[in-house]
Amino acid sequence: MRLCDLLNTLTALIGNVNDELREAELDYKRVLLSYRQTSKSAVEARMFAETQDEYGRYREAKDTKELALEMVYTLKTVSKATQEEMKLNGY
Repeated sequence: MRLCDLLNTLTALIGNVNDELREAELDYKRVLLSYRQTSKSAVEARMFAETQDEYGRYREAKDTKELALEMVYTLKTVSKATQEEMKLNGY
């Protein structure tokens, strides 16, 4: 069934997204730490760090994971609905 193939592919993709998310978060935290060492406050350091490419990469990875998880939930819901419909139709 095509739906199962899509679900398997998307689930595998989440593993890759998790790897990217870990790396991107670590890079962002390094930038944040460097700004924290030179800033007057933690808020100021975070504001500077969030304007850097590393933060953009981190947010993109985080948002991609959230999207992929929502897609998995949606596919599972569609799969259950399809199975119930097939039962009702005698398949």
